[in-house]
Amino acid sequence: MAGHSQFSNIKHRKGTQDAKRSQKFTKLIREITVAAKQGLPDPELNPRLRSAIFAARKENLPKDKIETAIKNATGNVAGENYEEIQYEGHGPSGTALIVHALTNNRNRTASEVRYIFSRKGGNLGETGSVSYLFDHVGLIVYKAEGVNFDDLFSHGIELEVLNVEENDKEGLHVITCEIKDFGKVRDAFYAKFGEPELARLSRQPKDLIEISDKELIDKLSALVEELEDNDDVQYVEVLGLILSLLFLAYDSTIALGVAAVSILTFLQGFFINDPNEARVIEFFGHYIGTYFKSGICVTLPFSSKYIVSLKFQNINTEKIKVNDANGSPIEISAVIVWRVSSPAKAYYNVNNYHEFVFVQSDSVIRELASNYPYDSESDEESLRKNSDKISNELRSMLQQRLDIAGMRLQKQEYRIWRIRPRLHKQC
Repeated sequence: MAGHSQFSNIKHRKGTQDAKRSQKFTKLIREITVAAKQGLPDPELNPRLRSAIFAARKENLPKDKIETAIKNATGNVAGENYEEIQYEGHGPSGTALIVHALTNNRNRTASEVRYIFSRKGGNLGETGSVSYLFDHVGLIVYKAEGVNFDDLFSHGIELEVLNVEENDKEGLHVITCEIKDFGKVRDAFYAKFGEPELARLSRQPKDLIEISDKELIDKLSALVEELEDNDDVQYVEVLGLILSLLFLAYDSTIALGVAAVSILTFLQGFFINDPNEARVIEFFGHYIGTYFKSGICVTLPFSSKYIVSLKFQNINTEKIKVNDANGSPIEISAVIVWRVSSPAKAYYNVNNYHEFVFVQSDSVIRELASNYPYDSESDEESLRKNSDKISNELRSMLQQRLDIAGMRLQKQEYRIWRIRPRLHKQC
């Protein structure tokens, strides 16, 4: 019986895995079909189709199924017509969700999505009921292991994107841009760094609020999982916990007062962000996000906003007297060009990030100078003969120390002087 039971369990698990794999293939095929129908059937001329094919190949979707999906879209093969639909609703404890679907029967999909919301403690809302809580942006994602963040960050600055962030927890680099610039930005990154893991228009929460209640997390996860298990649902975007004030006013004077207080409270969330400046946002002692976009911004009322400059900054160190590897006295100085790449790290991980860069630069320069002789007549590496190589070593050593504070080096170089002993005249 035990053997039979074990075999049954294995067979059941395999059946579940096969079903999920088949469902994933179905969703990938639909995305390819819709992408090809809305644009050209050539992936090189249709970025959305290119991204869809890239995602399908990652999941080992057979080549013939990809080709059939494209033919269905171009009318060469009889197939079903799919349309894109967006549903908005609230989950447990007022969490806001946007559900993206591709369907050939909008009545069926709406009924199924409504049922899932209802069964999992939520409710399906009207169009626009939660979308105002999200910013519509272009989203491009690369795996951290395959692309250098410094290069992405610099390219993002040139293209004037909204943000380039490192997600250390997920091992990803995430770029967001204005939707009007999405096509240009996506193609520019593709040309320089290759196909991203993800590239699409997306709804990003205006305010990220950490949910720490385990029961709420479990309920929300169950809702999202069941929605994404639906054949018609492509993906779900979640805002998080929505803070709302509910007022009951029976007297017109009270109602007017409540309205005034509500407006003043709401206005406290507005602020102006200057170019090349970021704002680290805290809500009652909890970090909830960073704003990079310049102009008028809005966040939660009563939140704290801390300014972090994103401008390039220089450090010209004074001449430091040290002994080289041979014990000979020398003087060395360095020019360091750097900028903040992760404002949250710079604000939270060190007391004063300007002073932190200076102290770490001084320490690394002293260490480096003592590792090499000033000059050498043999093939031995020296500070004077191998300046390019040692300058790169300076960058590597210093960058390792600056990573914890969310800072990136842009340029580094050093200068050295030999200290010649003074000759004393004999009387």
